[in-house]
Order: sequence, then C-alpha cells, then structure tokens
Amino acid sequence: MSRLELRAFCFCVLVLCGMFVRWKRRQKAKTRPGRKLRRRSDAGDSLYCVVVESQRINGSPRQKVVCYLGSVDDAHRDKLWARVDFWDAAIPKLDRLPLTRREREQIFKAIDCVVARVPDDEATAFRKEREEYFQVLVRLWRLHEMLHELRLR
Repeated sequence: MSRLELRAFCFCVLVLCGMFVRWKRRQKAKTRPGRKLRRRSDAGDSLYCVVVESQRINGSPRQKVVCYLGSVDDAHRDKLWARVDFWDAAIPKLDRLPLTRREREQIFKAIDCVVARVPDDEATAFRKEREEYFQVLVRLWRLHEMLHELRLR
C-alpha cells in the first residue's frame, strides 16, 4: 500500500453505529547530529490504530477515541513478528468492547487491510519458536554470569 493510499485509508475506514477504525501516522523522532543513533529511528513512521466513535457536538462532528488498539512500525508491518505482536495486543482490547459479531468481523477486516492477520497455526508456531529462543538466551546469560564469577575468583 503506497503512502497516499494509506493516507486515504487513515480516514474513516469503517463506519458502523458511529464507530470506526482509524489509522494515524506518527513520525519518529530523528537522531540529533552528534548523538548516538536512536534505536528503530530508521524504521520509518509508526502507525497506530484506534477505534473512534463519531459524535455531534453543537452541530459539528467530533471523534472520541473509544479504544487504542496498538501500533506498528510502517517498515515492519509485513514482518511476521510485528504482525503477531500487533494482533496479540489488539484482540484482547477488542474483546472488551461491546461489539456485535458483525461489527467485530468488520473491524477485523478493516484492520487486516493494513496489518495482515497471521493464521492461528502459524502464529502459535512462531510464539513457540520465540519462547524456545528466549529460553536459550536465558541459559546462555546464566552461563556467561557463571564464567564471569569464575574469572573474579
């Protein structure tokens, strides 16, 4: 999706019962000259997703944020880990909203246009693999600490 298409998509993606999904783009802070490079500053803009409710106040439309669903770096939104993390954060928040089954499905479709949903079996395999990776890292760190203690003696 090009930047222009995404910008058009950011406005009123899905209207139902006055509630809709809205994507906003946030520019990341740039690294100042002479300073250490910021982590993830080269990842481009960040996109964040909110469910908003349209209200009329004094005759003019206003948007009230109902729920913040999550954010994803624009450069990483096609990567498996970013998609799994985004949906793992968004689904529990959507579960807490009083939505009908149809509204929920439409919201999922609207979000899926920007951050593709990962099939359950693929997401489960990724989570398991990541957990095993972290367990190996913990074991390596403990070994590193033991070796450090031996050197100090």
